Amino acid sequence: EGEIHGIIGMAGTGLKELGETLYGLRPCPDGKILILNRELREYKRNELSNLIGFIPDNILMALVLDLDIDKNYRLKERLWEIDTDTIHHIIREFRIKAESPEQNAGTLSGGNLQKLVVSRELSIKPKLLIAINPTKALDHMSITAIHKIFKKYTSQGGSIILLSEDMDEVLEVSDRIGVISEKTLKPIKDKRDIKRRVMELLT
Repeated sequence: EGEIHGIIGMAGTGLKELGETLYGLRPCPDGKILILNRELREYKRNELSNLIGFIPDNILMALVLDLDIDKNYRLKERLWEIDTDTIHHIIREFRIKAESPEQNAGTLSGGNLQKLVVSRELSIKPKLLIAINPTKALDHMSITAIHKIFKKYTSQGGSIILLSEDMDEVLEVSDRIGVISEKTLKPIKDKRDIKRRVMELLT
C-alpha cells in the first residue's frame, strides 16, 4: 500500500502479458497470485473489476466507442450511481477535451480516450491499479497531470503496478523498480547509476 511499483520492459518482453495475468485476463501458468491474501482465481470477475483498476495497453479494450462518455464511466459497477456533476468534475480534473458527458466516446482523440480510462479506473477508488503504458499518446502536460494524480492516489494508501516501456516514466514516479529481461522480473535495489543498469538488463 502507498507505493508505485514500476516495471520496465520493451515491447515483446511479456510486459503486457504480465499486467493482463495479474488482472485475471490470462491464466497463471504456474504459482499463485494473491490479492489481499486471497488467490486471484477465487474472485468473481465483478469483484475484481471493483477491487482492481485496470488500464490496458490497448485502450480500446476498456471502452465501448458507440456509447457516450457518461455510459463509459458507468461500465464500472461502483460508478452506476455517479451523478452528472461528478462526471463533469472528473472531465475537468483530467483535462478531457469533450463538450459534455453526452458526447459519443468514439469522437474523442486517442489521448482523450486514454485519459477517460485512467480517470474512470481511479474513480472507483480501487485497492490496486494495474496500469500498462498509461500515458501512451499523451502530451507532456497530460502526462504530468496523471503522474501527480497517481502520486496523490498512493499517498492516500492506494497501490499501483506500473508496467511501462517508457523508462523515464518509471524512474520518475516509482518507489520500487523492476525490469523484465529474458522472461524474468529482476528487481533493482540500488538506484545509483540506474539508467545504465536498466539498459544493461534490457539489452
